[in-house]
Amino acid sequence: MIVAAAGPATHLLGLIWLGLANLVVLASPNPYNCTINYYYLLHGTAADWFAYLFLGAFYLNLSLLCFNLLVPAYPLDGGQIFASTLLMRGMSPEKAGRVTAITAICISSILFIIGIVTLFTGQNPFSVLNILVALWIMHSSYELYKLVLANRVTEHPLFNANIEPSSSPSAPQFPAPGAAGKVPELDVEDVEL
Repeated sequence: MIVAAAGPATHLLGLIWLGLANLVVLASPNPYNCTINYYYLLHGTAADWFAYLFLGAFYLNLSLLCFNLLVPAYPLDGGQIFASTLLMRGMSPEKAGRVTAITAICISSILFIIGIVTLFTGQNPFSVLNILVALWIMHSSYELYKLVLANRVTEHPLFNANIEPSSSPSAPQFPAPGAAGKVPELDVEDVEL
């Protein structure tokens, strides 16, 4: 869960830096208003241009933070935190996988419908991006749901609590230091590049 929360935490750092940059630009002799005025973008000062750039990047980071963290749709970070919370509350991996996949499929269906409607009404210039994100979430969630149906959800890293570091079949197994008294030789054929 900590790793899933680290992604949105990077947006928080970006928000802080962009907020500070915005304050520096606001302190210039020509402060701007918060509405986008294309005249100032084309004919304004460099401070106006940077102010709009920083303000736009600030709102973009804020939007990505909220979407990624607050939408509980797998494979977004919010969906991974949702699944981890279900597991920590004692739900079986099979049931947690089923709930996570079905929740994400429902959310992605709503996002897809919103994307289609706004595409044809022209209300959102990013409708195609909404549709693509919805399809990505739907595909990833369906793959998780197939694992649930095949009773193989514990093979998924999110739902497998018993991961051992030496479980990789291609990794050579070395004895503990000082156990055998000599360093094992590594055959070139055992190494994958």
